[in-house]
Amino acid sequence: MNFAVMIALMLAAAGDSDPVITPPQMKPSEKAYDSCYPSSARMRNLEGRATIIVTIETDGSVSEVDFPAGIEPWQQKAAECVLRMTEFIPGTLNGKPVAAQAVLPLHFFLNY
Repeated sequence: MNFAVMIALMLAAAGDSDPVITPPQMKPSEKAYDSCYPSSARMRNLEGRATIIVTIETDGSVSEVDFPAGIEPWQQKAAECVLRMTEFIPGTLNGKPVAAQAVLPLHFFLNY
C-alpha cells in the first residue's frame, strides 16, 4: 500500500473532525552503525545513497521494507542491518498508534 493510499484510509477512519496525524520516527540513538557497512564495500571504497520505504507497526517494529530497483546488494545488506539496530516510534492517528509507512533516505559513506 502506498503512502497516499494509507493517508486517505487514515483520514476516512478519522471521521468528520480534523485528524491529528503523527508520522513514524526513528528514536534518537547513540548507536554506531559502522558494523553494518559490509567489509567488501569498505575494501572497495564504495559509497552511495538509497531511499527505502519501511512499514512501522504499532509497536514500533519494522514489518516490511521496500527496496528500490537498482539498489546495490551491499546497500541492501547494510540497510537491513541498520533497520535491525534501529528503534522506531510508531505513527499515530488522533493519539493512537497506527501502522504507517516512512520514507528513509540512507547515506552510505566511509569515515577516514
